[in-house]
Amino acid sequence: MRAPRKPFWKYAFFPILVNSAVLVALVSRDPGWWGMRGVYDRVGCLFGPAMPTVQGLHQGFPEGKIQAQTLAQAVPATTRLDSSDTPGWSVYMVPEGAGAQTLVFEVQAEGAQLLYFPRANGADSSVEVAVLDAGKTSPLARLTGKPGVWTPIGARWTIPLACFHRDRPILLQVTLAGPWAQLWVRNGSAFF
Repeated sequence: MRAPRKPFWKYAFFPILVNSAVLVALVSRDPGWWGMRGVYDRVGCLFGPAMPTVQGLHQGFPEGKIQAQTLAQAVPATTRLDSSDTPGWSVYMVPEGAGAQTLVFEVQAEGAQLLYFPRANGADSSVEVAVLDAGKTSPLARLTGKPGVWTPIGARWTIPLACFHRDRPILLQVTLAGPWAQLWVRNGSAFF
């Protein structure tokens, strides 16, 4: 008498289970493994770029890599770059007699975000960051001061880069308005 035959599904189930577990492990480690990372990042861009956020207060200034960038334009052309008490750091401020200072940085960004360090004091002072793309200005963030209170020194603001084409430089326009608006820079670089 012949032994009863086991159904085929019992033999096929184990290899399918092992292959599925391996696939899930690979995909969960890195969605880019199967080519979808860019798609997931860009889906959010359909509703506009993600807004910058304050990453942390009083964390101090980074000593890491500076993104490749140049100051492409300044209006008015004479800028006011004051020294600071923090070694290696300087501060862009509004020049004497001007109501505002506009700085355009051309940044060749790497990574998923940019860091920058604005400060303001007083309701009449603000720092605004916008992206310039195809002749259009799109505001990203605005920091407005409060009367008699400086915003924290070393507060890290981030700009998510998922919605920007990184195959070419990004033009970021920083507008300092009022007497107590500041943009902190290291070696002339404002974005990290």
